[in-house]
Amino acid sequence: MNHSCFLIRSIFNLVLAVLFVGLAKSPVNGQSFQERDRVAIVGGAFADLMHLHGYSETLLRHRCADKHIMVRNFGWAGDTLTDRARPDNFASEDHWLSDYKTDVIVLCFGMGESFAGDGGLAAFGNDLKNLAEHYRSQTYNGVLAPRLILVSPTAHEDVASSHVDVHQRNNDLRNYTEEMRRVSAELGIPFVDLFAPSKALMAQSDGSRLTSNGIHLSAYGYWAISQILVDELIPGNRPLHLVLDGGGQPIQAEGGRINQIDRTETGLSWNVEANAWPTLAPPEGSTVHASLRRFQDQIAIRSLPSGIHCLRFPGGQSITATDKQWSAGVIIDSTPRHRQLEAYRKSVNEKNLKYFHGWRALNQVHIVGERRKSPSGRALPAELIEWFRIAGEQDRDLSSILQPSRNETWTLEPKISK
Repeated sequence: MNHSCFLIRSIFNLVLAVLFVGLAKSPVNGQSFQERDRVAIVGGAFADLMHLHGYSETLLRHRCADKHIMVRNFGWAGDTLTDRARPDNFASEDHWLSDYKTDVIVLCFGMGESFAGDGGLAAFGNDLKNLAEHYRSQTYNGVLAPRLILVSPTAHEDVASSHVDVHQRNNDLRNYTEEMRRVSAELGIPFVDLFAPSKALMAQSDGSRLTSNGIHLSAYGYWAISQILVDELIPGNRPLHLVLDGGGQPIQAEGGRINQIDRTETGLSWNVEANAWPTLAPPEGSTVHASLRRFQDQIAIRSLPSGIHCLRFPGGQSITATDKQWSAGVIIDSTPRHRQLEAYRKSVNEKNLKYFHGWRALNQVHIVGERRKSPSGRALPAELIEWFRIAGEQDRDLSSILQPSRNETWTLEPKISK
């Protein structure tokens, strides 16, 4: 290949890359959510397993803190656009969406359908369009048709125990993602591409695995993908990124500022004023990809004396690191503000579990099946109504989010060896 041909191809590839980045941006914005919206999540295993972790819902609620939204998960592992296997006499999806008075539906499909390969692509597009139009023909809240958001499947991770042609699977998933993008553009529906960013993460070797078996996300996978998903839905303020010198003087501050720097008998003390919510800590024992550190609060302290230094927070929590580690930057996720957010996430999980006990009760045969007229079958509906009542109360309580303190005093001290 001569130099001019090489140059033309390089420019062509660059243009394609720029176009791809532009296409990857979704038209989603904060207007997708309005005051006191009731948000429903539907889809297969990706949507279903969200209720076990709570990362997406916690982040979404906090980005919409001023709108007091509520969220309910109707995901069911194995669901596709056209196949919703349910117990006999189980109420329809339209019934549940109407019962919830749904305003917004987040559709998470494509993974199960993608196993049909190229041969199923056209049918997938038609089925997605038909389902979207069906939702739009309803008024679940009694007034207006629901607003829709499409979410693509994630990529297939190459795991050692997998006997799958991962390259082919990702080709199929890419094609189904692009078909979702086409339908979303045709219908004017906001779209979030999770395939491209998840595939990029899976290619990086500096973080924990995203899945347990190649397609089902692990706890860390949900933490990681939730950051990307919610940031696309509602871009938020930048996390707290602070840089100080060894004397405590600020060098750089994003997402907040440092006030009132004092010297103590053994070290330094300063007040940290954050602009926004704290960031969610990843699951314990996980290693965060370097490219995702932008979603975490962190601080760098440069030119410290050689040795180990301890940063203490109110409430007794602390982080210990060497001078070199402090200089490179240390993640902050154990302050009172962060613990408050983690407690909120656990409350989200508790609410989801209570609703799950009612909606997906294990003894469905006594509720909607052949034993529904038995003594236990006659008693169970009252128990389910109570589960729904409790979950509904918790949903409303969670919609009123307490603002965390945005001011904390941190103290840095050298750690004395014993």
